[in-house]
Amino acid sequence: MTFDFYPVQPLERLGLSMRGERKVIGDGYRFTFTLTPSEDIILKSVSVEMALDLSHHSRIFANGFQSWTESREYDLREKMPRLRWPLTLGGALVGERALRCFPSARGLFHSWTYSYVRGSDGNIVLFGSVSERQGYTLFELDAATGSLRVSRDCDGLKIGETYTALDIVVLPGREEEVFQAYFQEISPLGDRTGRFAPVPVSGWFGSRDYLGDISEPVVLSSLAEIKKRDIPLDYFLIGDGWQSETGDWLRPSSQFPRGMKKIAAAIKEAGYKPGLWIAPYILSRWSEAFRRNRDWLLKDENGRPMRAGWNRKWGGNFYALDVYNPDFRNYLAEVFGTALEDWGFEMVMADFLYAAALRPRERKTRGQVMSDAVGLVRELLRDKVVLAGGVPLGAAFHNVDYCLMGSVASLRWEDSLKRALGYRERPSASNALTSMISRYRLNGKAFAAGGNAMSMSSQTHNMTFDQVKTLLRLNLLFSETFFVSDNPAGYSAAELIEYRSAFPVKAKKILSVRSRRGAWTVSFEIEGRQYVLLANLTSKAREFRVDPCLYFDPSLPGFRKYEVVGDLAPYESRCLLRVPSQDWAVAGGTGHVFPGCEVLDPSFEEGAVKLDLHPHAKYESEVFLRVPDRMDSCLVNGQRLKTEKVHGLTFVRLSLGPEEDRLLVNEPSLRGRKAGSCDVLLKPLQNFQGAHVFSVESTTRP
Repeated sequence: MTFDFYPVQPLERLGLSMRGERKVIGDGYRFTFTLTPSEDIILKSVSVEMALDLSHHSRIFANGFQSWTESREYDLREKMPRLRWPLTLGGALVGERALRCFPSARGLFHSWTYSYVRGSDGNIVLFGSVSERQGYTLFELDAATGSLRVSRDCDGLKIGETYTALDIVVLPGREEEVFQAYFQEISPLGDRTGRFAPVPVSGWFGSRDYLGDISEPVVLSSLAEIKKRDIPLDYFLIGDGWQSETGDWLRPSSQFPRGMKKIAAAIKEAGYKPGLWIAPYILSRWSEAFRRNRDWLLKDENGRPMRAGWNRKWGGNFYALDVYNPDFRNYLAEVFGTALEDWGFEMVMADFLYAAALRPRERKTRGQVMSDAVGLVRELLRDKVVLAGGVPLGAAFHNVDYCLMGSVASLRWEDSLKRALGYRERPSASNALTSMISRYRLNGKAFAAGGNAMSMSSQTHNMTFDQVKTLLRLNLLFSETFFVSDNPAGYSAAELIEYRSAFPVKAKKILSVRSRRGAWTVSFEIEGRQYVLLANLTSKAREFRVDPCLYFDPSLPGFRKYEVVGDLAPYESRCLLRVPSQDWAVAGGTGHVFPGCEVLDPSFEEGAVKLDLHPHAKYESEVFLRVPDRMDSCLVNGQRLKTEKVHGLTFVRLSLGPEEDRLLVNEPSLRGRKAGSCDVLLKPLQNFQGAHVFSVESTTRP
């Protein structure tokens, strides 16, 4: 039976009561549609259609099915990629293809959980699901007809009581205000626990995806090197490879002969918090759990185990587990209890979560199963930190602390073959960045945004140094997790400088994001300082326009009045600091990815200025301090500094180094008399891998 009716008029048909409610929200509304049957019925589909006001300047945002899936804005003339053979054999299981197949044609777009249309003025009309608890919500847009179809994934669902078939918002306006209103509807009382407030964290994440193999010696060696350099990390997370087989989470690999408790204790002793990667809802065919507990497996309609994907390092196919099986739930409780209470881990990266909901149940949609699966992880991990991956985002809203916002960053910029074959979950740095940037409005509203671990070492990855620096900057800016996977002992001098310049890791406030054919301009704020990040993610040099004003450009380093920033090389990025208008403000610095973040606010003592590096700053910086125009000199850190002027700006500059690198320039051991009466002064520049590096200055010519 099919019923068509105006959605806000109650309708009674054959023992089925249908009711739609419309709530006004500013210039938009929330629409809730419920079904109440008098006896059990089976739903085939529920959808609502609406007309859209589109122009040829409009752009459509398509959110991918799960956290790894490519998500971005599309021009109306584009078409979304379709997964092609041979990736349909395994890649289809991790994405939307496991649910249904979509046509690929120009002007046809589909999005999960939420979507929006951006107009030529930059404002948007947001379409969002208020709750995915009752099932996944799908938005399908046809640009040719200007129509939007919103439907619930509920095919085959048996219901016998009131069911919320649709619960969506339609909100026009400025982007930030619209997303605020959207999440106010999702959580009208706000986040009472404060769990997903965006607190930035840093760490090390080692797995065989990056290191080729992971073992106790690899972990302890990296731990020792990072500790020796006093890198201010929060977490030390052990990734895939620590388990004997995927699914056997209580049996560590032979590569960890002393067990995981010893590893966690060593991490804590070094001053970091231990974390552990677990994929709770999958197992490999070679695992003991697969051999002995076949009843734990999720079965297809023919009673065969449900494949959840293919991984060469796990021996081929891996399979999904039944979240409702009581014995499996007891096993999972034992796994998390052992990892947290016995071994002592404080953070869990719960990955491959999509696998739990590959099939609906008789009285549960896939979305309901997914919500139950994420809820079980949250319940078992209690107050420990959860980083979720491979999860449909709607199920993670307000349920996890951090959630990955893109695919695995991989060790290369792009996988051209998998991109050509339409694999939207492909591991690549480019794919990860595109999704993370495009979903940035979720950060701090649904959870804290997570970024995948990256490699800084040219011995490991296949990227240019410009690509690595751009990946680093965008990871720091758009995610609240900054993880690297290398042993810093293998870094070159330039790589070590770049890594150290990421500290301290600061909270950011994104003000605006603009994109033009792969060239991104991001305005943001850190502790009152305003920045512009320019990122060229294309293979051609690009020119950028910025708001005309005076900027500090660390690539010079110095001050420039910019309206147009000249050609940025392919994959190059640059961060500019808007020069503050107030006196006695830090106007620039060379020791941090975001200039000035390495310095504490200036303090004043008896007419003199005191400037100090942040305790987490690990790289020497030349700091530029704005001073009143009338001054010819000022006393900073006990030094009388002469002022400089450029573009109407008066400033002084001085060098600050990390505490362990500060050596008194008058120390007798640093001064000596050489042949030719040359006074030699060694100035400490940087501490590389335990050895001090000095510049040499002579006061007389030899």
